[in-house]
Amino acid sequence: MRVGTLEIGDSAVLAPMAGVTDLAFRKIARELGCGLTYTEFVSADGIVRGGPGSFQLLRTAEWDRPLGVQIFGSDTAILAEAARIAYEKTRCDILDLNMGCWVPKVVRRGAGAALLKNPRHVEAIVKAVAAAIPIPVTAKIRAGFSADALNFVEVGQAIEQGGAQAVTLHARVRSQAHNGDPLWDLIGQLKAAVKIPVMGNGGVLTAGDVLAMKKQTGCDAVMIGRAALSQPWIFRQVRELERGEKPWVPSGAERMEIVRRHLAYAVDMNEGWQTRSSKKKGFSSEQHAVLKMRGMLVQYSNGIPGASEFRRTLNGLDSVERALAGLAKVFERADEWKAPRGFAESDDAEESCAA
Repeated sequence: MRVGTLEIGDSAVLAPMAGVTDLAFRKIARELGCGLTYTEFVSADGIVRGGPGSFQLLRTAEWDRPLGVQIFGSDTAILAEAARIAYEKTRCDILDLNMGCWVPKVVRRGAGAALLKNPRHVEAIVKAVAAAIPIPVTAKIRAGFSADALNFVEVGQAIEQGGAQAVTLHARVRSQAHNGDPLWDLIGQLKAAVKIPVMGNGGVLTAGDVLAMKKQTGCDAVMIGRAALSQPWIFRQVRELERGEKPWVPSGAERMEIVRRHLAYAVDMNEGWQTRSSKKKGFSSEQHAVLKMRGMLVQYSNGIPGASEFRRTLNGLDSVERALAGLAKVFERADEWKAPRGFAESDDAEESCAA
């Protein structure tokens, strides 16, 4: 897939996820086969105001390439200025506009999925941002604001007309959040309606789903979100499936090594920066990093029998040593891990994928 002048060699890319795709997680994902990654979504208003929290989300490194930065907001001029600042600070390869976030506090501000209501405004935003930076602009959208307002084709065409180089469609409407079956055939409809590359998103639980989505919809690539939380090695698995190889499933010892590295990166990259709340509570950098990663540690234990006992200890985890000790007990049964039932593998997949 080519996005402007940027060649993306992989079928699967890592989606921008708030509270997840920080620098430490992006490093782990890249080590496990992911090419293109995105930052967490960052407030355009926060960037323009110079908020330290916003700039923290923009942290990157030389190895963190190719990189997409995703921003959100509703004001055309602010989004354009935020894009310029974000590019200057990161020298990212892609600037993505969030036009699909369903979270109420984002929608109430007229940002995220609220933008789907006004395709003309969408086009104006894309045009302004594209004029402000020398790199490809893309956008991530949903199928519509609600089930009775499916306007993804109109919005996708507005994004293209504004000068964007690619568009990602999460095949659910705003009111579904992450619930209910995704409508994969809508991705194919958008692909047929625009000339720019289309990435598909939604309902991808396994590496096999990536290949299934591409085959069913004809999309140029697949953006993996929540599945990467519990299986960051899914990107390696996609490459292996495409080569006709059996996908690698890490053993307990291999999972431990992945988590060990992830925690080490989180502590190292957290050094020198903490939230005001954690400083007020007197947390060390290590404590802050481990507390921030508790949700990720839960994800790593998903699908393994006995993981519920580990989850009950989460509130007491305040050091790398205690986190690893707790997971070591879980990973003793890693060979009993049950892979999630992929959407494409379900008995009613064909019916579920239909609009």
